[in-house]
Amino acid sequence: MKPYFTSTPSKRRSRALCAAAFVLTLAAGYFSRKLSIFPVAFGKYPGDALWALMVYWLIVCIRPTLSIPKAALITLAVSVAVEFLKLVQTPWLIAARHSTFGALIFGHIFSWNNIIAYAVGIVIGTALDYLFLRRRSVNVS
Repeated sequence: MKPYFTSTPSKRRSRALCAAAFVLTLAAGYFSRKLSIFPVAFGKYPGDALWALMVYWLIVCIRPTLSIPKAALITLAVSVAVEFLKLVQTPWLIAARHSTFGALIFGHIFSWNNIIAYAVGIVIGTALDYLFLRRRSVNVS
Protein backbone atom coordinates (compact mmCIF):
# COMPACT_ATOMS: atom_id res chain seq x y z
CA MET A 1 0.00 0.00 0.00
CA LYS A 2 1.30 3.46 -0.92
CA PRO A 3 1.80 5.99 1.84
CA TYR A 4 -0.65 8.89 1.77
CA PHE A 5 2.08 11.54 1.74
CA THR A 6 5.16 10.92 -0.36
CA SER A 7 8.23 12.95 -1.08
CA THR A 8 8.23 14.16 -4.64
CA PRO A 9 11.01 16.14 -6.17
CA SER A 10 10.06 19.61 -7.34
CA LYS A 11 12.10 22.32 -8.95
CA ARG A 12 12.43 25.64 -7.21
CA ARG A 13 14.49 28.69 -8.05
CA SER A 14 16.48 30.62 -5.52
CA ARG A 15 14.72 33.94 -4.97
CA ALA A 16 18.07 35.56 -4.22
CA LEU A 17 19.47 34.45 -7.60
CA CYS A 18 16.31 35.60 -9.39
CA ALA A 19 16.51 38.98 -7.66
CA ALA A 20 20.20 39.30 -8.57
CA ALA A 21 19.42 38.41 -12.19
CA PHE A 22 16.62 41.01 -12.16
CA VAL A 23 18.92 43.76 -10.86
CA LEU A 24 21.73 42.89 -13.30
CA THR A 25 19.30 42.82 -16.23
CA LEU A 26 17.75 46.11 -15.13
CA ALA A 27 21.19 47.73 -15.04
CA ALA A 28 22.17 46.23 -18.41
CA GLY A 29 18.92 47.47 -19.97
CA TYR A 30 19.36 50.95 -18.56
CA PHE A 31 22.96 51.19 -19.70
CA SER A 32 22.09 49.76 -23.11
CA ARG A 33 20.07 52.93 -23.73
CA LYS A 34 22.31 55.44 -21.95
CA LEU A 35 25.78 54.23 -22.95
CA SER A 36 25.13 52.47 -26.27
CA ILE A 37 26.85 49.27 -25.14
CA PHE A 38 25.47 47.28 -28.10
CA PRO A 39 26.38 47.82 -31.77
CA VAL A 40 24.40 50.60 -33.44
CA ALA A 41 23.18 48.10 -36.07
CA PHE A 42 20.99 46.46 -33.40
CA GLY A 43 19.21 49.73 -32.71
CA LYS A 44 17.15 49.85 -29.53
CA TYR A 45 16.13 46.20 -29.71
CA PRO A 46 18.71 44.81 -27.26
CA GLY A 47 17.15 47.08 -24.65
CA ASP A 48 13.71 45.70 -25.50
CA ALA A 49 14.97 42.12 -25.19
CA LEU A 50 16.55 43.00 -21.84
CA TRP A 51 13.25 44.56 -20.72
CA ALA A 52 11.40 41.29 -21.38
CA LEU A 53 14.22 39.36 -19.68
CA MET A 54 13.85 41.64 -16.65
CA VAL A 55 10.10 40.91 -16.57
CA TYR A 56 10.87 37.18 -16.76
CA TRP A 57 13.19 37.42 -13.73
CA LEU A 58 10.55 39.39 -11.82
CA ILE A 59 7.89 36.77 -12.53
CA VAL A 60 10.07 33.81 -11.49
CA CYS A 61 11.22 35.73 -8.42
CA ILE A 62 7.61 36.17 -7.36
CA ARG A 63 6.72 32.55 -8.19
CA PRO A 64 9.92 30.47 -7.88
CA THR A 65 8.13 27.15 -8.46
CA LEU A 66 6.54 28.24 -11.74
CA SER A 67 7.49 26.00 -14.66
CA ILE A 68 9.69 27.48 -17.36
CA PRO A 69 7.00 27.27 -20.09
CA LYS A 70 4.41 28.93 -17.84
CA ALA A 71 6.87 31.65 -16.83
CA ALA A 72 7.68 32.25 -20.50
CA LEU A 73 4.01 32.48 -21.48
CA ILE A 74 3.17 34.85 -18.63
CA THR A 75 6.14 37.03 -19.55
CA LEU A 76 5.10 37.08 -23.19
CA ALA A 77 1.53 38.00 -22.24
CA VAL A 78 2.72 40.86 -20.01
CA SER A 79 5.16 42.09 -22.67
CA VAL A 80 2.58 42.03 -25.46
CA ALA A 81 -0.01 43.70 -23.21
CA VAL A 82 2.40 46.52 -22.37
CA GLU A 83 3.25 46.88 -26.06
CA PHE A 84 -0.42 47.15 -27.04
CA LEU A 85 -0.96 49.59 -24.17
CA LYS A 86 1.19 51.99 -26.22
CA LEU A 87 -1.76 52.30 -28.58
CA VAL A 88 -3.87 53.77 -25.76
CA GLN A 89 -3.46 57.54 -25.71
CA THR A 90 -5.17 58.75 -22.56
CA PRO A 91 -3.81 61.93 -20.93
CA TRP A 92 -2.57 60.17 -17.78
CA LEU A 93 -0.72 57.48 -19.80
CA ILE A 94 0.84 60.11 -22.03
CA ALA A 95 1.99 62.01 -18.94
CA ALA A 96 3.35 58.79 -17.39
CA ARG A 97 5.26 57.96 -20.58
CA HIS A 98 6.98 61.35 -20.45
CA SER A 99 8.51 60.60 -17.05
CA THR A 100 11.80 58.72 -17.00
CA PHE A 101 10.32 55.80 -15.06
CA GLY A 102 7.19 55.67 -17.23
CA ALA A 103 9.22 55.73 -20.43
CA LEU A 104 11.38 52.84 -19.19
CA ILE A 105 8.35 50.76 -18.21
CA PHE A 106 5.78 51.65 -20.87
CA GLY A 107 7.78 53.01 -23.80
CA HIS A 108 6.29 55.38 -26.36
CA ILE A 109 5.60 53.88 -29.78
CA PHE A 110 3.99 50.55 -30.69
CA SER A 111 6.10 48.29 -32.88
CA TRP A 112 5.74 44.68 -33.95
CA ASN A 113 9.55 44.52 -33.92
CA ASN A 114 9.48 45.14 -30.17
CA ILE A 115 7.42 41.97 -29.73
CA ILE A 116 10.07 40.03 -31.62
CA ALA A 117 12.74 41.54 -29.37
CA TYR A 118 10.68 40.58 -26.31
CA ALA A 119 10.48 36.99 -27.59
CA VAL A 120 14.27 36.92 -27.96
CA GLY A 121 14.69 38.15 -24.39
CA ILE A 122 12.26 35.53 -23.13
CA VAL A 123 14.10 32.74 -24.98
CA ILE A 124 17.36 33.91 -23.42
CA GLY A 125 15.67 33.96 -20.01
CA THR A 126 14.29 30.45 -20.36
CA ALA A 127 17.69 29.14 -21.44
CA LEU A 128 19.48 30.82 -18.53
CA ASP A 129 16.77 29.68 -16.15
CA TYR A 130 17.06 26.08 -17.32
CA LEU A 131 20.86 26.09 -17.20
CA PHE A 132 21.54 27.99 -13.99
CA LEU A 133 18.60 28.89 -11.77
CA ARG A 134 16.52 25.77 -11.36
CA ARG A 135 17.59 23.49 -8.56
CA ARG A 136 16.12 20.31 -7.19
CA SER A 137 14.61 20.37 -3.77
CA VAL A 138 12.67 17.67 -2.04
CA ASN A 139 9.38 18.44 -0.36
CA VAL A 140 9.31 16.65 2.95
CA SER A 141 5.84 15.74 4.13
